[in-house]
Amino acid sequence: MKKLLVIAVMVVLPVQHSLAVPNKIAEYSTGSSPKTFQISPRLSTLTPFLTYFLFRRFQQTASSRGSRLIAGAKNGISKQAGTNSQRVSPYNYGSSCSSSSFGCISYTNARVANSTVNKSAKIDNQPVGGMPYVAAGKLLIATNKAGQFNSSCSASLIGKGLLVTAAHCVHNYGTGSGGFYKSFRFIPANNSSSNTGPYGSWDGDKLYIPADYRDGTDVCSTTGIVCNNDIAVILLAKNKSRKYPGNISEIGYYGYGWNGYGFRTEGSSGTQRSMITQLGYPSGLDSGNLMQRGDSYAQYTGTGTGSSPLNLIIGSQMNGGSSGGPWLVNFGTSSTLTGSSSGAAAQRNIVVATTSWGYTSSTIQVQGASIFAQNPAFPDASYTENGRNYGAGNIGALVKSACGASGGNGQALGACF
Repeated sequence: MKKLLVIAVMVVLPVQHSLAVPNKIAEYSTGSSPKTFQISPRLSTLTPFLTYFLFRRFQQTASSRGSRLIAGAKNGISKQAGTNSQRVSPYNYGSSCSSSSFGCISYTNARVANSTVNKSAKIDNQPVGGMPYVAAGKLLIATNKAGQFNSSCSASLIGKGLLVTAAHCVHNYGTGSGGFYKSFRFIPANNSSSNTGPYGSWDGDKLYIPADYRDGTDVCSTTGIVCNNDIAVILLAKNKSRKYPGNISEIGYYGYGWNGYGFRTEGSSGTQRSMITQLGYPSGLDSGNLMQRGDSYAQYTGTGTGSSPLNLIIGSQMNGGSSGGPWLVNFGTSSTLTGSSSGAAAQRNIVVATTSWGYTSSTIQVQGASIFAQNPAFPDASYTENGRNYGAGNIGALVKSACGASGGNGQALGACF
């Protein structure tokens, strides 16, 4: 598997520190008790009438719950298909003006084409099962009893056997070590109501979330919903063939970036924006059985301190079930440069956030996400072990916890990069 490493350097902004002990990650194994460890040696409402909801989808109850500092990206996907794999079938488009305090954010939403998916077909004829869509998928969740899946989110691969999703997809905010859900199953490129997919499924083995999310002390503007650190990573178990999904050449995995990778200051306003592609399985579109794609510009909101979490917002038509789905910059297959040139931060298919929250009203088409970035709970610009830099801020701490020898040892297990 070929891997790409691109590091881009941007302006460093100051990070305010809180009185909380920083850099703490909570680990949960589906076969053992939760524990907490410090991963570094330490070198709701927008208007009175509208409430946020977490985009976790309960399949049976239909519940409505659902960087800008140093920028970098690691480990591009292992294989890229031709331009046909980027086709989508027109579904809808619009803007998110209605009653949103964020104003109008134009977007498009579309079903990812699915009509010819099968493993033996040429990859260009199976968009959802081919690069670059296939590294995203559906995450089944058993909230009460292991193996009895009653909820779903979305997730994506950022390592061979390493998922990134939303923390609320794996844990009930602020409920401590007993708040982890019981078991998880990832289906890359899921394409039917039977939840099988063209490549099979993989079960979750170990989960990692920020300890402040587990304990209910995260910086949030709406408790447990709009927060700094609604992010989780999951180490998968190998399938019956003793493979991780990323070991399969047709799947691969995305890169991830932090602190505003791909974002730029626009005009005199100083607003940080970037074009974002969002992937997920929202229940309000095709019953949550088919992958959906959204495209919108994203902008920053919040400061990361006090009651003002640092988030990204986009226009989107997605709803419950889309939580945990990737927000990517530079999505798609690279063209051959025949007279043009690449811009800055040009690494392809880089996850910079995952879907976290939205509105209970379907007419307010805005979604938000905790940014992969430094913040008071995760202030370090680099989480490094044995010479490997896992990144900055929350995402760096989480990935180091899962992959490092002092944590889940995923790197040695072959689940990471």
